[in-house]
Amino acid sequence: MAHYLFNLTKTDPSTGQSLPDLAAAYLRSNSWPIDPSEPHAQALTSGDQVLLYLGPPYRVFIARAELASAWTDAAHGVQLTRIKHWTPPIPMETVLARIPPTENAHADFPRAVVRITAVEYESALAAATD
Repeated sequence: MAHYLFNLTKTDPSTGQSLPDLAAAYLRSNSWPIDPSEPHAQALTSGDQVLLYLGPPYRVFIARAELASAWTDAAHGVQLTRIKHWTPPIPMETVLARIPPTENAHADFPRAVVRITAVEYESALAAATD
């Protein structure tokens, strides 16, 4: 089992949806689109644990989930299960404050799929339960 952060930073201009609205639509469908060119797309597998993150300007974690499927071309992404929404969302700075200084964590990511450590994943879960 691996841990990932799914980083949502772009909207579809044709829909006019905000990042939070777009993420909510993905979560309602129990799926998350992932471009096949993402470095970790082909490594994603059922059982992996993910944090769902809205990038700038929000910089918040909105949910955690488990992958119900590996990445598939037919779905253009992955299926999600055991989704736990966080209301209110968890600010990245709250999570960063919990990560040991030796971890290489930051708030902005250039990719949509980021492999994270178990410590980083558990830090976000701990911040969500406070």
